[in-house]
Amino acid sequence: MKNGLWLKLVLGVMLVAVTRGRDATTDPKAGLTAYYPLNGTIREAGNGPKAAVQGRGLRLAADRAGNPNGSYHFDFSSWMLAPKSPALEPKSALTVSVWVKPDRLVAPDSQTVILTKRFDPYNAPWNSYIFALGDGRSGPGVAGGQAGQAMFCLSTLGTQTFLSGGDPLSIKDWSHLAGTYDGAKICLFVNGKQVASENKSGPVDYGPFGLFIGATTDPSERFLGNISEIRIYNRALSASEIQQLCALKPPAPFIASAVPRESADTNNPHGTYALVSVDGHPVPCTVNHEGHKLAVNSGTFILNLDGTCVSKLSFTPPSGVDEVREVKATYTRQGAGAFTMQWEGAGMTDGMLAGDRFSMNNEGMIFVYKKSAIVE
Repeated sequence: MKNGLWLKLVLGVMLVAVTRGRDATTDPKAGLTAYYPLNGTIREAGNGPKAAVQGRGLRLAADRAGNPNGSYHFDFSSWMLAPKSPALEPKSALTVSVWVKPDRLVAPDSQTVILTKRFDPYNAPWNSYIFALGDGRSGPGVAGGQAGQAMFCLSTLGTQTFLSGGDPLSIKDWSHLAGTYDGAKICLFVNGKQVASENKSGPVDYGPFGLFIGATTDPSERFLGNISEIRIYNRALSASEIQQLCALKPPAPFIASAVPRESADTNNPHGTYALVSVDGHPVPCTVNHEGHKLAVNSGTFILNLDGTCVSKLSFTPPSGVDEVREVKATYTRQGAGAFTMQWEGAGMTDGMLAGDRFSMNNEGMIFVYKKSAIVE
C-alpha cells in the first residue's frame, strides 16, 4: 500500500514537472520578427519593415490603459501599409497578435478588416493571413461568421481556412486577438482564451503585397476604431504564452521630446530632416508632376558634415507601386541659408535653410523638410 502511494506521488510530481516544462514562461520577444507598438509612433520596434501612413493621416487616441496618445484611431480615410518583407512572412509556423477597440462591429455591405497580409485582391486565396470581424454574410470573398465575432484566416497550399469564435467584440473595451499556426493546426484566441481551432498543414502562401493595417486593397473593407501592439512571430505561441501577452502592460506612449533632438543651427545644418510638405501640401499628399499624380507618403533628407547628403522619398508613381528613391549628393554653402546641390548623375539644384526647415526645388517641385532626429 505504501509502495503504491509512493508510486502515485512520484508519477504526480513527474506529471507536474512535464506540464510546467511545456507551459514554462518564455521571453515574449523569442521568435518576434515584427512589432508595431502604435503607441504614438508608426515606427517598427522589431526587425520588420517600417510602415507608412496612407490616406489623410491617423489621429492619436487613448490606449487600453487610458493613457492619452497611446494608440492610433483608424477610419475610412487612413490606414497603414508595411512593405513586403521576410519578417512579415513566416512560412512554416507563425503567431499574429493585435489589440483592437472597434467603433462598430459590422460595416454595411462589407467585411471589416483589422489587418491582412494580402495575397491577391482578385483571386483566391486573397489573404495569406487576416484578422477581420464577422459580418453574418456568406459567399466568396466575404468573412461570414457571427456579426462582430473575431475571425482569423490563414492560407496554405492555395486554400484559405477561416476560424471564428467567442462573443462579439466590445465597442467599449479593448480586445486581444491572436492567431497561431504550428504546421498542423491553426488556433484563434480572444482575450487569452482559445475559441476555435482546425487542422491545417503546408507552408503559408505569400504574394507580392505587404501588410495592410486597418484596411485591405478594397476601400470598403477598412477598419473603424483603435489598433495597437501588432506582433508577428515565426513560431506558434502556446496557450500560456498568449495569456502572457494579454497580461503585458501597454507600452508607454511615445513622446517625441524624450528622444534627443539636434538643435536648429543655421551655421551647422547637418542632421536628419523629415519631409513635411510638397508644393505647399502637407505630407502625405497627392501632387501633380508632369501630368501625373504622385501620392507622396514620406521622405528624409540627411545633411552630413562631410558635404554629402542623401535624399529618400516614398511615393506611389503612376504604376501604382510604392518606391523609395535614394540619391546621393554633395552640397556647397553659398551664403546665409543658401545651398547648391550637385546630385549624383544629375544636375544642380538650389536649397535654402531657414531655422529648422530646409527647402529645395527639385524636378519642378518644392520639397520642405523639418529638422528632427525623429523621422515618421
